[in-house]
Amino acid sequence: MVSGQRFGRTWVLDHGGLRVDPPGDRKPGVPYALARCTLLSARTAENFGVLQQAEQQGFTLALGVVTVRPGVAAGVLDSIADVPYSPPAVLPRHRLAWIAVTHPAVVSACPAIAGPMEPRPRPDPTATGYQVLILDAASGSDGALYVARSAQVCFPGVQAASFGRLRQEVSLPWRLVGRDAHTATLRVTPHRCDGVGYADVAAGAVIARVTRTIAGCTAGRPTRIRLTKGIGLPRTLRHAPVGAWDAPDS
Repeated sequence: MVSGQRFGRTWVLDHGGLRVDPPGDRKPGVPYALARCTLLSARTAENFGVLQQAEQQGFTLALGVVTVRPGVAAGVLDSIADVPYSPPAVLPRHRLAWIAVTHPAVVSACPAIAGPMEPRPRPDPTATGYQVLILDAASGSDGALYVARSAQVCFPGVQAASFGRLRQEVSLPWRLVGRDAHTATLRVTPHRCDGVGYADVAAGAVIARVTRTIAGCTAGRPTRIRLTKGIGLPRTLRHAPVGAWDAPDS
């Protein structure tokens, strides 16, 4: 299906709900390395980091021409996102894009059920549960997430496919406003499509982190976030790298 960094033949999910065709000789404006960095910093539908899922379940990235069929439940993922503003998801049609495919582990706590349970039907082999990350290959400023049909975890049946905006974890530049031995106040300027920010110490440096919708949103107003460490902060607060956060925290 994938030859090098391109789709070599057509790939279809959910009986045509999502279709990826080979890109032919079309060239992307976004290079492979940048697309990989962006998509490894993304979040799954369950809000887990794609990097973590890639380490556990694998990760495939290739250039293709993607179409999502009208009728797929668009916007469902957007309604549960913790962001103050998000442009509505637009179904791609014959769009040149970088496509990443991951298969996140299923985590669920099923409720206790009293009495006999109906026998489960045979699993549907077409309900793959794949999550397809789509990044516009022209500019990289537009991202989407397609969640394929999947088997219900706790009850018989199949969960319908859904579609929404793609989000990533981003490290922001920050300026120190004030500090003591255990806390520090940082000034940051998030984008309009950013969720609530928080600060932490990662790999020995201070990172101001937000979850951002990949939708080309403009910068918002400066705000302050607080970093607190019960064991005490380092004497010197070193800046973490800024941009897409595709690195492990340790």
